[in-house]
Amino acid sequence: MAASATVTQLLARWAHLYGHAPVSATVTYFHLVGILVGGGVAVAADRASLRLSPATDWRTELDRLAAVHRWVVGGLALIFASGLLMALAQVDSFGTSVVFWTKMGLVGLLLGNGYARLRTEIALRQGSVAAWVGSDARRLLALCCGSSCSSLARCSTPPADVCARP
Repeated sequence: MAASATVTQLLARWAHLYGHAPVSATVTYFHLVGILVGGGVAVAADRASLRLSPATDWRTELDRLAAVHRWVVGGLALIFASGLLMALAQVDSFGTSVVFWTKMGLVGLLLGNGYARLRTEIALRQGSVAAWVGSDARRLLALCCGSSCSSLARCSTPPADVCARP
């Protein structure tokens, strides 16, 4: 029971602190920066990936994707941390919000897509480039398009605290 009371107190204190305009504005700012930077870089990289041809120098392209992943993962980490802070400030609202849980489901799909792209990149780095270029290029194209669509969905969704307000 003591742990439950401590968690409840901490959440109440955070909700009170988050109620101050500078704090909530700062958290929202970081959330939007993560969305814009991570999502923008992901969409730009996906657009470039859609332009690839079989004659592409795959090693250079994989190096470019690795550099892009750092920005996207950084953006996702910022989105996760700031989103968690926003959600913890309004646990009662978010616990029952259909919009919030739908958005979390989409984020889960986005993470699954990122994992699939990472596995694809690893397979390409391990030398199975010839197999991918010939037979499964459509799968790579589908991964790129899926990533773009999910990135656009993430970028077009307002911050979760806006969706939960009555």
